[in-house]
Amino acid sequence: LPAAVDARGGAFLTPDGSRVIAWSGAGTLDVLASATGARLATLRNTPLGPDGHPLPGAPAAATLPWSRFSVSPDGRRLVTDGPLQPRIWSLATGETEGLLFEHAISGDPVLMRFGPDPDTLFTVEAGRTVTAWTVATGARIRSFVGHGRAVTALRVSPDGARLLTASEDGTARIWDVASGIELASLDGRRGPVLDARFRPGGVATASGDGTVTIWPLARDIQTRVDAAKEAISRCLTPGQRRRAFLDPAPPDWCVTGPGREGVADPLRWQPRTPYQMPVWTRWYRAKQSGAPTDLPRTD
Repeated sequence: LPAAVDARGGAFLTPDGSRVIAWSGAGTLDVLASATGARLATLRNTPLGPDGHPLPGAPAAATLPWSRFSVSPDGRRLVTDGPLQPRIWSLATGETEGLLFEHAISGDPVLMRFGPDPDTLFTVEAGRTVTAWTVATGARIRSFVGHGRAVTALRVSPDGARLLTASEDGTARIWDVASGIELASLDGRRGPVLDARFRPGGVATASGDGTVTIWPLARDIQTRVDAAKEAISRCLTPGQRRRAFLDPAPPDWCVTGPGREGVADPLRWQPRTPYQMPVWTRWYRAKQSGAPTDLPRTD
């Protein structure tokens, strides 16, 4: 592809795969057709003041290095992060469409993310506050406030209804996009949360302690109950079940493992504590065969 990419530059495909965005450390960026390599537009990161006009006294050919980018899902716009406020470009013409004038000015790279809506952009202001913007007008929609330290990752759910943030404060948080309300705080890890991403059925977070944690997200109470049953560390003993006025015989899945009740081979069972003992394996096999058998005396 005919693009000037150097050691400080890079390249990526737009979401629809039709174009390549290639940039150099010298402050230029080419928009290329991925099928043919034809150059469609060239962007120059010329320094602008807070009013969106060129800085007085800046050389006409001056450019600034690129830092971070976000492409709208319809492929029409590119947003870059500075150096003062995020800057909005037309990928069709290579011209600046505007700045987010109300955006807090920061010398650090700004995290930015489009969701499925091409007219809404999310950015991190002042390190720890996430703000939603209307791209066409640059107007602030709402802010998401709650993190105690810098936000390290920002994601939007595929349906655009939820926002997911990770932070150096050791938490990942889920927000309602429509209201700005915090729906959940995922914590319990040591050190900063470095990244967080939506996954089918939940969220995955990567922490500074070297761990990746999968967090299930439930849509209703029964789903939460089922997830708790799956994650529980052990089953109740027969004695505990009696004290709770339950049938003292454990559920089948306590002996075989959840979802393995129909497995005949005990070597494939994954029983929950305290039912991993051979005495319970023998009891369960006798129960399945229909032979009368008393509960083992293990309490």
